[in-house]
Amino acid sequence: MTQQQVRQRLFLFQVLVVLAFGLLTVQLWRIQVLGGSTYQTLSQQNSIAPETIDAPRGVIYDRQGRIVVRNRPSFRATLLPARVVNETWLLWGEEEWRRAGSMLTEVAELLQIPLPAGNHTSQLRAAFNQASGQLLSEDIDKLCQAGKLFECFSEALITAPYRPITIQKDIPRDAAFTVMEHSINLPGLTIVSESQREYLYGSLYAHLLGYELPIPKERLERQTRFTTNRYLPTDRIGVAGIESGYEEALRGTRGVRTVERNVVGRQVRVIEQQPAIPGHNLFLTIDSELQKVITEVLQEGLNGVGSLEGVAIVMNPNTGEVLAMVSLPAYDNNLFVGTIDPTQFQQLSENPQKPMFNRAISGVYPPGSIFKIIPAAGALADGIIDRTTTIKDPGIIYLPNENVLNDPALAMELAQPFVCWLETGHGDENVVDALAHSCDVFFYEVGGGYLDQFRGLGDVALAKWAVAFGLGEPTRIRLPGESSGHVPTRQWKRLSKQESWVTGDTYNMSIGQGDVLVTPLQILNATTAIANGGTLYEPQLVYQIQDAQGNVVQSFQPRVLRRANVPAEHLAIVAEGMHGATSWEDGTARISFRDVAVSVAGKTGTAEYCPVITKEDGTFDCKRDKDGNQLTHAWFTAFAPYENPEIALVVFVHGNGETVIQGSEVAAPIARRIIDYYFSQRPLDSARPVPPPPTPTMPPPVEVSPAVAPIQEEP
Repeated sequence: MTQQQVRQRLFLFQVLVVLAFGLLTVQLWRIQVLGGSTYQTLSQQNSIAPETIDAPRGVIYDRQGRIVVRNRPSFRATLLPARVVNETWLLWGEEEWRRAGSMLTEVAELLQIPLPAGNHTSQLRAAFNQASGQLLSEDIDKLCQAGKLFECFSEALITAPYRPITIQKDIPRDAAFTVMEHSINLPGLTIVSESQREYLYGSLYAHLLGYELPIPKERLERQTRFTTNRYLPTDRIGVAGIESGYEEALRGTRGVRTVERNVVGRQVRVIEQQPAIPGHNLFLTIDSELQKVITEVLQEGLNGVGSLEGVAIVMNPNTGEVLAMVSLPAYDNNLFVGTIDPTQFQQLSENPQKPMFNRAISGVYPPGSIFKIIPAAGALADGIIDRTTTIKDPGIIYLPNENVLNDPALAMELAQPFVCWLETGHGDENVVDALAHSCDVFFYEVGGGYLDQFRGLGDVALAKWAVAFGLGEPTRIRLPGESSGHVPTRQWKRLSKQESWVTGDTYNMSIGQGDVLVTPLQILNATTAIANGGTLYEPQLVYQIQDAQGNVVQSFQPRVLRRANVPAEHLAIVAEGMHGATSWEDGTARISFRDVAVSVAGKTGTAEYCPVITKEDGTFDCKRDKDGNQLTHAWFTAFAPYENPEIALVVFVHGNGETVIQGSEVAAPIARRIIDYYFSQRPLDSARPVPPPPTPTMPPPVEVSPAVAPIQEEP
């Protein structure tokens, strides 16, 4: 190569270098000068993003202003996989894997997550190589909650590196702040503070209050673009009790804020914010002290006869306000706060006593003799009887066999006996006597008539009056899961059993047996109608709704469900008979109510039920006691004072599966203790709910630095 050729090539190279630097200068000028504002906006958009602010759920108070449900801060640790090493995992070298392994090891030590012995960087790489990259978010979270930190991180790094994963929940407060102090050196690690429910009375209010669970997928899918205050997949929702019935009032409205973050994802500043609106606070009609006493008294009564199940409810008969509602056995709804342990949930679900089942509104049972107040009122209203009508009770009557036609003698020979509980009979009884003595024969004939001697109500009218007093349909209390009970009719029997209705069916129904089924709350509502002159109210659990500042949002007035359409003078006769049951020397509840401080009108009930057993020959029968008697439940319903009722109550004790238990001997004494407490020992009721203090807004789920002050618990 000649010297001239060398100079030419060197000149060409110099020209190319100059051109390259010229092009680079032009490009830098285009980016920084012409496109500077555009790229600055894009940069800001990468570091500025909106975040939601969860609304604290409303606090729940009892009628005296005592807190029964509040919110408390709960802490959880989240990790953003993409921030652990600020490079895409595709570009990781040995140093990046070492940093990631070291960082995760330190996180595990802080959160006391056990890791396998050995080289953690190697373990992380092995977990990454085995990751499928196909797991759903919920499956990744399950790995995290199971303590498999390397596997959880690896799956998330491949599948959704910019979605925070929760690596530990329910971190104690002190531990959370310890993690906060170290989090400045652990990129991607965040301590999130959330509002969590706390049920201060535990099982005492379990069936009334219910609990929250993560929102079901089907509930999310029911939302449309027109849905306001939409739920997010991370939300929790009330699924039982008042938490469910008043979900819309309690949940509040989510807020939003715009946050600027630096390159490692830490918050720099809040640019703008629309605060969350806390949910409304509820004031219940329930008296916590009364609820507690009734729970103790009922449990003692159950223990005394070996029963495992029972109900007691107290209501204001003039307004429908429920003052106490107890269903036993119960459960602690704090178990559902956060994430319930699967073993505990399985134990609750499979418990044969069904502690999560609210027997007060969902359990249906034969009412027995407490049902007699309904045919008594109906027969008086329809003119079948009056105050002076008497029916002779010989202890047993015989109903001719209706399947035998045109042969009265044979029909009587094959007659079915219907007995009174008192074998010798009560003799001549009017309606007041019959209620006080609970005379079965009187109500057989009042309900179904007897031969040509007496015209009774008949099955159609009997069903009509049962419905008039609220049976066979929900009371519309705002709790999920309420049962309608069952009022049998001629048509129902034909369709369900393929059998004809006979007078014997009417007889059985007239004393609360046969196929009639009720909830304890339905019976209590019927009792209140006797007490107040014929009005059935919608049972009310919430007295008032207030916002977080204490302003009244809604005050609940008594809501009439229906009128029983029985003249007041006839209801007064029924009430007189109920008063006789507790005050006459031969009244069925006299022993329990001797020397009571206030006059009481009540009705006992002993209801036969049929636990089905298989006999040796393969046939089925009802389980009986050692003397061959059918097993029974015990009932008692009442109101007091008799002259000017302030409360009405019902007590139900489920049969113990072994013996006959009587309403007069088991349920009535429990009711007596409740009435004694209410009128003699209970503190005076407050006239109005106490205004609550303002509900503080829970902090949004953001990264917390050591400089942030500790979060104050809500009241």
